[in-house]
Amino acid sequence: MTILNIAAVDLGASSGRVMLASYSTENHKISLEEIHRFKNQFVSQNGHDCWDLAYLENEIVNGLRKISNSGRTLHSIGIDTWGVDYVLLDQNGEVVGPTYAYRDHRTDGVMQKVQAELGKEVIYRKTGIQFLTFNTLYQLKAMTDENPAWLSQVKDFVMIPDYLNYRLTGVINREYTNATTTQLVNVNIDSWDTALLDYLGLPASWFGRIRHPGHQVGLWENRVPVMSVASHDTASAVISAPLSDENAAYLCSGTWSLMGLDTTTPCTDERAMNANITNECKRWIKCKVQSSLSHFLHR
Repeated sequence: MTILNIAAVDLGASSGRVMLASYSTENHKISLEEIHRFKNQFVSQNGHDCWDLAYLENEIVNGLRKISNSGRTLHSIGIDTWGVDYVLLDQNGEVVGPTYAYRDHRTDGVMQKVQAELGKEVIYRKTGIQFLTFNTLYQLKAMTDENPAWLSQVKDFVMIPDYLNYRLTGVINREYTNATTTQLVNVNIDSWDTALLDYLGLPASWFGRIRHPGHQVGLWENRVPVMSVASHDTASAVISAPLSDENAAYLCSGTWSLMGLDTTTPCTDERAMNANITNECKRWIKCKVQSSLSHFLHR
């Protein structure tokens, strides 16, 4: 009997954990074991709420080493996190500026400004993503308005899980499901919307090519494959949900509660926009259309 050991790293806005999923090739059963759990919280930098990337990386590695030190062979690693937050890297792969947390108040009023300048309907038809004040679109707008000096230092834009994969492997990968949370991906072409990037005054070269999950990113310590999974935590949760047919709905509860369904096409018409439905389209599995419970009880 062969046992395959997979490390599932799941980071939320208040805690993180490293789980070990062991799969038996004989009876095709999966067992789960919590290996390491740790707190995650904002740190203050110059009056802003930010993430401590070094701490998160260290805790992930601590969990992975616990598996290795237990004598079990680790066959692969996958990381998912929350959405919308990002990291900027310079030409040496070093972090540029603070890594802001989505609840930082620097975006207050920015969404309304962008909607007024671009048109709410135009943004929604392109992206199909619900309007939240902390979407990456508005975070980047706040950054370009307040810190234009950073722009000359930046070579790469990556989402949080892509950054953590990079730290484990040295390889940059842009995973699709987390990228869609930015409100910068055009739902019709599965790629960054160049008009939105032009509006922000940011070069497309920062953003690179988006790839759907399901491939190897690189190797941790030159031996363990790090895989590209559905790195938005909600996407990973919904993909694993046992939805029986096209009429089945799911309820996913975490920091907030999401109710949604699977459909083959995104909903980007006026009714969907007014209902604040969000589309996270994954053509490799179906289009995840998620609507809120009580308008997404955030904050």
